[in-house]
Amino acid sequence: MGSQSIRSTAPASQGSTSPATSPRAPNTAPPTTASLVAGPMRTGLPDEVVMSQWNTHVPLWSTVVPEAYAAGMPSAATTRTRQAVVEAAVACWSTDPSASLGEVAARAGVGRSTLNRHFSGRAELVAAVDQLCRERFRAAAAGARPEEGTGLEALQRLALALLELRDLLGLVFGDDAPIDPDSWEDDEHAELEQVLRRGYADGSLAGDLPPEWLATVLWTTLFGAWLLLREGRFSSHEVGTLMIRTLARGVGSA
Repeated sequence: MGSQSIRSTAPASQGSTSPATSPRAPNTAPPTTASLVAGPMRTGLPDEVVMSQWNTHVPLWSTVVPEAYAAGMPSAATTRTRQAVVEAAVACWSTDPSASLGEVAARAGVGRSTLNRHFSGRAELVAAVDQLCRERFRAAAAGARPEEGTGLEALQRLALALLELRDLLGLVFGDDAPIDPDSWEDDEHAELEQVLRRGYADGSLAGDLPPEWLATVLWTTLFGAWLLLREGRFSSHEVGTLMIRTLARGVGSA
């Protein structure tokens, strides 16, 4: 939205101000859309006030907003608040899936009305948490370097990488868990399939065990590890070592 279109919204009775008498210097370029979007964060003022500072033809009560807002582009503050709510939901629901939206809002440090502005209800927030889980599971799998070493070694690294996602595992393994990885698309499990194919090809994984069984062993081992960590009976290092040994002896070809 350029300065000309902003001027056209001013009341006719307000008159016009010549460039020579405008508070803005004649040779000063108008702000970019990006700077206007960032304006409320810098000044703490509402958007319309920031706009009025750059154009005296827009009254303080005007609702004129930059193109980015009109197009639905969220501000950085909006994005941070939304992310904080999603992270709070992960923290709450990983230990208590029945936690209310009010508890999630309190954990995020925002009011319930603020949460409602970002999420219309529990189902929409669960969907956002599910998306976060998918992204972090994919990132953990990619970080496990599934293309390196033997298939068995890659499977062991993958198990350890997923174990690091302890809160997210609570969303998957806990009672009344809100997240179901079985509902994810096939490409969400691409790294695991790649590892299993390599393991069969290089002989490090038992060829007489079907891939469905190997995947089940991986998730069952993860569940046992998560359960022991939650109960505080073993350290992360001890649990990781047990996982590596279990996979080597349970699905390895040796």
